[in-house]
Amino acid sequence: MKAFRTSPKPVMVAAEVLDVDDAIAEEVLSRFVEAGYLEITDRDADGDNWWFTTVRGNALAAASFSKPITRATATRNLEGLLDRVRAYNADRTKPYSITHVTVFGSYLDESQDRLGDLDVAIEVVRRLPHDEFTQRRDALTAAADRYFGSYVERLLYPLRQLVLYLRDRKSTISITSEDISQLTDRMSVVYDIKTDKEAEQPHEGATVEPLA
Repeated sequence: MKAFRTSPKPVMVAAEVLDVDDAIAEEVLSRFVEAGYLEITDRDADGDNWWFTTVRGNALAAASFSKPITRATATRNLEGLLDRVRAYNADRTKPYSITHVTVFGSYLDESQDRLGDLDVAIEVVRRLPHDEFTQRRDALTAAADRYFGSYVERLLYPLRQLVLYLRDRKSTISITSEDISQLTDRMSVVYDIKTDKEAEQPHEGATVEPLA
């Protein structure tokens, strides 16, 4: 539900989240439609469905089913995430750059030692001008050596892989690209690419990319 609540998504997104093939993912999505959590909002040029959360689905997305974690664990998770951000930005084969990482939510309340999630907002940009960006993105997709059900799925693959890499299979790390200043004034920027000497800096006027 969290993956589908910000904008309509194709089946590939569910396949990546669930770590299953597209056929099984589509069966799961259909069951969520029947239960009232998702609805089919559109079809792309290939005739494939795109899904979006209903009001009921949004309520489920906001719920936390993870066991509470300690502040120490959340801190380790944050440090690990920042290490992965630096490693990704230093890799000259990647098409995107993570320019900022901002922590918000309960982690910033030092009086709380038991936390539900580590809430993080990131800004992702296209690292290179259009032609060079396209070459890197397509090279990563080709290297995956996997079947894509549609052209859109192929385009979104490297961005989806970036998010999965940053989360590192940790359910207690919640990542968004939303403008959290519209939601809260409690936030702290913990990474700025301009201060990262090892990072390949994005080109001037780099295009911001919403998370898939």
